[in-house]
Amino acid sequence: MKTLRFLFIVIALLPARSTAAQSEPKFKIVFTAAISNIDTAWLSAIKGRWKGTGVCIRVLWGEIETQPNQFTWTNLDQAISAVSSKGLDVYIRVSMGVMKPAWVIPGSNGLDTNDFQVRRNGTIFSYGTDPSRKHPLNFGSSVSINYLSRFYSAVLQHLHNQYPTIIKEIVPSVSVFEEMEYPSTEICGYSLPEITKFTQSLQLKYNSINNLNSRWGSSFQSFSQINPRSFDWDNLTPYVYQYPAGRVDWIQWRTSLLKKFVDSCAIVTQWSSPLA
Repeated sequence: MKTLRFLFIVIALLPARSTAAQSEPKFKIVFTAAISNIDTAWLSAIKGRWKGTGVCIRVLWGEIETQPNQFTWTNLDQAISAVSSKGLDVYIRVSMGVMKPAWVIPGSNGLDTNDFQVRRNGTIFSYGTDPSRKHPLNFGSSVSINYLSRFYSAVLQHLHNQYPTIIKEIVPSVSVFEEMEYPSTEICGYSLPEITKFTQSLQLKYNSINNLNSRWGSSFQSFSQINPRSFDWDNLTPYVYQYPAGRVDWIQWRTSLLKKFVDSCAIVTQWSSPLA
């Protein structure tokens, strides 16, 4: 029994139906599965036994872009064909970051420490030994954003070219393994470029160092003296922080990086495909 494929079920109410459409299902029941977990027997069970209406295919970066700018579509195409042939709606969830390709590592293909999540002590954050999840990417890095945007754009282009009328919805998603832009497992974001950008954001927000000092309860002489690595803001336990107002600014700025990435996905969607 393949239970891993039942990651979640999305149930959405449909608009009010007319009298002529009484035979239509009241709910859409959409099952989610990775490309490799889709098979005929499971799809038949969804359609018949469970009265499902569609399948959301989870597209993982490492399965598609196996080498830089080289995309393999065979397995995705087979999955879409299998779902569609059963009369099920096809949804696509593009996972951004989790299950990264083996070539996305520090010191390779133009990637360095600053393109990954950096701890307060200057080291790269790691989830363990699994290469696909080991080093989460940094959404404040233009290099990382460009790689992710290229992958997402390639997926959109392929789906539009091959399936202009089949795909019901495309959703870019960020795994919990990559959501490092706000407090979760550990607060990161301490790469040197990010610290510079944070300081610049403070200048825009407060205009003068005196305004910042008044808000933070600090006594800095200039914005250049502010270095988040010097503060205890990465502590996630109940705590009295150095410059609590400053930590709020830090967290809000970190969160804005994730929003900017999501916004960039929307721009790529609009630019790449009329599916948007």
